[in-house]
Amino acid sequence: MSDYDVSRRIDLIFSYLLDHIQIPENASVLEIGCGTGKISAQICQRPWKLTVNDISDKLCRQVAETLNCAYLAGDCQQLACKDESFDIIISSECIEHTLDPWAALKEMHRVLKKNGYLIVTTPNKIWFPVLQIANL
Repeated sequence: MSDYDVSRRIDLIFSYLLDHIQIPENASVLEIGCGTGKISAQICQRPWKLTVNDISDKLCRQVAETLNCAYLAGDCQQLACKDESFDIIISSECIEHTLDPWAALKEMHRVLKKNGYLIVTTPNKIWFPVLQIANL
């Protein structure tokens, strides 16, 4: 994971998308594929209730413990929560790792509240050589 790549995704998610919409305080947010928690930490800087998810139970618990938030370990294609549970779902660079991306999106839709926001980012393979140069 590139620090440059993560910082660009954080900028995209927060500066270009979330900061331009009206989100109530105490909004419930699910981050799908929290990994090491870099994006999770940015979410925690807002007055929202975060739940982190990752297929790795260990990573999920570590991030939740570090950030003092809830966690929901497991496959994002089968989330153990009720329909319409979250106001916002953020999934950054995760969906391309699922066995069935359409099933993952369907499940995200199921747990997203009506009129909620779903943010999904995926790698841009055309941009990859530029990212490699930036990392050097």
